[in-house]
Amino acid sequence: MTAASGVQYRKRTTVADIFIPGAIIALIGSLASFNIWPHWFLRLRARNWPTVSGTVESGEVSVSRGRYGELFTATLSYSYRVDEQYYGGSDSKVFNNDEKGAWDYVTSQKEAPALVTYNPKNPETSVLRR
Repeated sequence: MTAASGVQYRKRTTVADIFIPGAIIALIGSLASFNIWPHWFLRLRARNWPTVSGTVESGEVSVSRGRYGELFTATLSYSYRVDEQYYGGSDSKVFNNDEKGAWDYVTSQKEAPALVTYNPKNPETSVLRR
């Protein structure tokens, strides 16, 4: 507002003023709430890592209940060997409102041979191939 005229000037709100901050908040919220970013990024990096034979040792199913139903997480524990040294890891797969599907997955994979990709610089870091 200027003292002489008493006129107020206001900046016009554009679509970009609303959309860009909203998109950034939505992206950060999605990555944090689904907790998929670290696993997805690890799988992406592991594409060119060496592959060895391993074994799925065990599996379990956990449940989390939310407003829109239940999420069943099937977690497989596996082992593999690199240069005569044994290592282990785990891998999870989420089933939306499907407990039987989660248990069927665990049962079908348990004690089965598996392919494992590992970081050649740090063999403790690995990804179970599906």
